[in-house]
Amino acid sequence: PEAEGGLQAARNFISPVIRDTSAKINVELKPRDPDETKAVPVNSQVTVSLIEEENTTNAKYEISYDPSILSFDRVDFNAAFGSFFADEEKGIIIIAFADAAGIEAGKAIASVFFELPACEDTMIGVSTKERNRTLAGIEENFDVSVQGVGHKWGKIVYEWKPLKPQGYEVTASRVCESNPAHIETETVAAKLKAIVEPGCENNGTGYYEAMFENPAFEPQVSDKLLIPATGHRWGEPEWIWTGDEENGYTAAAAKFICEKNKEHEKEIEAELTVEQIDGFNIYTASVEFDGKTYKDTKQVKAVFAEPITLRSKTLMFEGQVRIRYRIVIPEEFLEMEGAALVFEKQGVEVARTLFSEAERDDMNGCYLFYIGIRTPEFADEIVIRPVDKNNDPLPFMYEGEDITDTGYTYSAKMYAESRIENSSDPLMVALAQAYCDSSLAAQIYFQYGDWTSLTVSDAVKAVTADQLGPDTEKSENLIAGLTAVKNTVIFESEHAISIRLTLAKGKSINDFTITRDGDTAEAELRTDGRYEVNIPNIAAAELGIRHEITISNGTDTYTIVISGLSYAKAKIGNGSESMKNLARAMYLYYKAAAAYFRTDN
Repeated sequence: PEAEGGLQAARNFISPVIRDTSAKINVELKPRDPDETKAVPVNSQVTVSLIEEENTTNAKYEISYDPSILSFDRVDFNAAFGSFFADEEKGIIIIAFADAAGIEAGKAIASVFFELPACEDTMIGVSTKERNRTLAGIEENFDVSVQGVGHKWGKIVYEWKPLKPQGYEVTASRVCESNPAHIETETVAAKLKAIVEPGCENNGTGYYEAMFENPAFEPQVSDKLLIPATGHRWGEPEWIWTGDEENGYTAAAAKFICEKNKEHEKEIEAELTVEQIDGFNIYTASVEFDGKTYKDTKQVKAVFAEPITLRSKTLMFEGQVRIRYRIVIPEEFLEMEGAALVFEKQGVEVARTLFSEAERDDMNGCYLFYIGIRTPEFADEIVIRPVDKNNDPLPFMYEGEDITDTGYTYSAKMYAESRIENSSDPLMVALAQAYCDSSLAAQIYFQYGDWTSLTVSDAVKAVTADQLGPDTEKSENLIAGLTAVKNTVIFESEHAISIRLTLAKGKSINDFTITRDGDTAEAELRTDGRYEVNIPNIAAAELGIRHEITISNGTDTYTIVISGLSYAKAKIGNGSESMKNLARAMYLYYKAAAAYFRTDN
């Protein structure tokens, strides 16, 4: 049986004796001093004796050892009953004994024998697990030292092994004659030592040397051998171009210099090609050398037969005010990927239109470009510049002057003032003046730019609410599902009417049917949670047109009839002074535009 079972069987067997003498066995026994526990080498064996300091009737011990160094042989008992279990793979031996009379203090209870003493020093662990009546909780540990007898090494063997693509590794090994399981081995990469250094083109001579860390292994050297020439290590080429950026390039060559020996050079004439891309002549030099292809490029701004030409500019009053530019673009620029007209304000790009997306004016043989003008910004100067995809300027002309570097500067105010000063059409003069008055009033209302020094004209101040026509009409009561309906007119960019709806809690916009001038309309959700029905982009000449918006919940209908003028009329009655002047100026702008565009009844 295993040791634990043997101990229990022995204890049960002697239980009557223990009970009979229980009054005499009441002392807690102590283990021997570990220093007095000895491992005694005897010939080819190591013996460990288990000895207690007091008379001991039964005990259990655990012996631990390194099975790679020591080999377990046997256990001899002096007790009446003894049992052990040995796990020789793990190096664990469990020993139990029982003796009714007890084993006297200082007398060996059992001896554990190990064969073949170690070549190297090692330790044997002894742990007491049980003693007498204490059958659990004991952990008394000490170590037994075993002095090794030392290795008896055999002859050292050196083995050379070739490596790919070149070189060697060398392995040194020796075996202990006392214990063949004890082997020392070391593998190192042999280093090539030159006697005569090889060059790029000339062979050298030398040998391989292997050096070991283990002092027992001696350095090893190979026979003298040939070291092949290293070959050149060419760096990136230095390019030599014939020509310049002004006149272009006619030839190129690549000069290669060996990184190992700067005196080794090779110069190869390159194949030269040129192509025009996005307004530049791209010169490409190419050579084949040492199995690789090398290329270098030069970029020169192309000289175009015809520049891009600004033909005219005007102000568009239909809907949102816009500056329109008519520009003639030669075909070679139209084919450039990414070429565009850039709009800048105070050096900052505010818009960009690709040539490929511009509106074509076939009748006049040009392209149309637009930039919208917010009402209070009518005096802001806008610079236009044609550029390539890299934002480099393209050749640009206006009225025979090269404006490539500066671009062309213009503003809505400049256009209006030129009409006021130069137009022979009184209706155009009135429209331009009314536009200036409206924009100036917007500057003051929105506090834009240098607005504090501005004042509106007497003509604006003289406008009264009665001149603006009928009021906004709306249903007296809200319908179920609506809690508020507000209306406003947007003056800042294009004129637009906005009807804003606040729904009752739990209601969806899908619960309502909305129409605008008889047609079904959609309401858009605003960030503030309200819904908005818009009449966008109302031309100045159409600010007097009244629009009908209806909101129906399926049972009742809420109706509002409104125009830009009816909203402005309300603001003249109850707005701030700057709002009143903005509404008055809008009315004058409407009157002038209606007259100019012949829409005033």
